[in-house]
Amino acid sequence: MKYSVLSICEDIVKIESENGKIDFVKLNDMPKGISINDILEKTDSGYIRLLEETESRQNVNIRIQDTLWEE
Repeated sequence: MKYSVLSICEDIVKIESENGKIDFVKLNDMPKGISINDILEKTDSGYIRLLEETESRQNVNIRIQDTLWEE
């Protein structure tokens, strides 16, 4: 299952699953260097960062924002 990082506060990471479920995970259980809005996938060995998917979703969000400001 895929998750989006919603917030990072001290040693707790708030994530949202594809189906909208919110979970709280210890930062130590996450991959090093995660950031807000990163896309993660949970595997048998833990969470992994999906860098290409994160970048793709960020680009979509930028395009959506750009259309809001078009005249």
